[in-house]
Amino acid sequence: MNLIWSAGIATVNPLPSQAKLNRYYEKFHADLKEEFNFKREQKRLKHIQQFKTKGRLLDLGAGQGYFVAVVNQTPGWQAVGQDISVKAAWLAKRKFNLNLLTGEINNLKLKNNYFDVITLHSVLEHLRDPDQVIVICFKKSKPGGLLVFSVPNLNSFEFYLSLFLRRPYPGYIFEHLHYFTPIGIRRLLKRHNFTELQLTSRHYSPIESLSWKPYRLLTNLAKRILEYTDLGGSLCFGNLIYVYAQKPD
Repeated sequence: MNLIWSAGIATVNPLPSQAKLNRYYEKFHADLKEEFNFKREQKRLKHIQQFKTKGRLLDLGAGQGYFVAVVNQTPGWQAVGQDISVKAAWLAKRKFNLNLLTGEINNLKLKNNYFDVITLHSVLEHLRDPDQVIVICFKKSKPGGLLVFSVPNLNSFEFYLSLFLRRPYPGYIFEHLHYFTPIGIRRLLKRHNFTELQLTSRHYSPIESLSWKPYRLLTNLAKRILEYTDLGGSLCFGNLIYVYAQKPD
């Protein structure tokens, strides 16, 4: 894995072509067998509600619309989603009767200063230019609006353990174009005038079953502490960082 580091963010070099990525995402959604995890999406919204209790929400990279569907079932919220995959949008329509926006984020025709919350759940690392996307999020957010995103963390316990043991890091995957650190995230937010509210490595995916192989046992136990408790999450040593930031009023 060849990475180029800049301001705390690592970028894959060379980047795969967008056409290759688009083919991958269409096949991914055609093959995906994931079940709708209602409780996971509820937990994501519940955390957002610590900062915003109602309003208009835009979910970028919405996939098959799981999060958008849950938000729209919650009183006080109206949500719209976007995904680059036509297959994902078709499945969102079939499963939840959602009309997702499709196409590149920078081509979306959306009002400026309109959304109370913009979310990108494990999306920013897939996009060619994270800075450009954060600029768009700033424009589309209301003053005081909330930006929420999650990204892979190269300041994680498992990353450093892999280096120490000279093992391949399992967090490197084809479709990730960028990898982040807390420092890189803070610089990204500062460049685009967002105010940090919270960085945490706590997230909402199901807990992995324990493996008794020494390496996997150690990483699984670390994940349970760093990604499934508030105290562990505050250390930002989990594999995934969740970011909550605000556009100034």
